[in-house]
Amino acid sequence: MDFANSINSEYAFFEQQQSADLAATLRTYAALQVKRADGCRRLWERAHKAVLQVQAPPGETVCPSASPQEHQGQPLEGATPPDSVGQFLFSSPACAISISP
Repeated sequence: MDFANSINSEYAFFEQQQSADLAATLRTYAALQVKRADGCRRLWERAHKAVLQVQAPPGETVCPSASPQEHQGQPLEGATPPDSVGQFLFSSPACAISISP
């Protein structure tokens, strides 16, 4: 009977370790996803602000904190972004991907 108890306690310990490892992995994954989502949100805000600046009539300043709904009526047609907008959008560290051959 001691052998069966020993096996049961070993299995219970192993199961507890697996649960703790899984919980730690899930917490780490969630933290990474939050960080990634925050970076995506900031990149989107920068891109949105750049588009609004391109669309704004000359001399009009764009409120960077304005919600996208306030600007939905502004069409993108006819808006020709300067070269600096493309550089601005792709200069973000989040977009800097190194591809090795």
